[in-house]
Amino acid sequence: MSETPDDEGHQYEDRQFTGRVPGPLNRQWMLAAAGAFVVVAIVAIAGVASLWDEDPDLDDRATGAPPPREYGGPLWFTVGASDETQLVTNTLPRGVPGPGSPYNGVAKYLPAEKCFTDGTNLLVWPRGSRPLNDGGRAGVNPGDGVDIFDGDAFSANAETVLIETAQEFPPVPEACAPSGNALSLSAVSKS
Repeated sequence: MSETPDDEGHQYEDRQFTGRVPGPLNRQWMLAAAGAFVVVAIVAIAGVASLWDEDPDLDDRATGAPPPREYGGPLWFTVGASDETQLVTNTLPRGVPGPGSPYNGVAKYLPAEKCFTDGTNLLVWPRGSRPLNDGGRAGVNPGDGVDIFDGDAFSANAETVLIETAQEFPPVPEACAPSGNALSLSAVSKS
């Protein structure tokens, strides 16, 4: 059989097509790419697994007693030294109105119990309030530029807290809260 020009052209096309099928060089690149993908996957899985480590290094944690305001629960408590005013503070920042209703009262400081009361309820000041002492007269700074001393009238938003059921509320002498309640104050201003 003799080849016709058409047959030769057909064979040439076949050779061209055969040359485009992945050869040894192309197969090596495919294997290298697959190997690289496996390595990247292993590194990614190892990285995620390290984030879920069940045994964190305890040596990196702070030691010693926790700061005095970190008792947990819905309230933070600030307790001064034995010769300072004791403040009970809530989670509302100073100057921010919280829940409750408008309230007008007089801050009374009981030196033996080291607490503020309105005569019926324990007064719980906004977070960040600071104790004051002016010539032996106890006070509190519950807002920027607001100082309230024993006997001063003030206004605020107040929400009643039943001390007995409040989570991790500090011990309160009965004289500080004869009602068994605390008033959680916010947006305190001097009257």
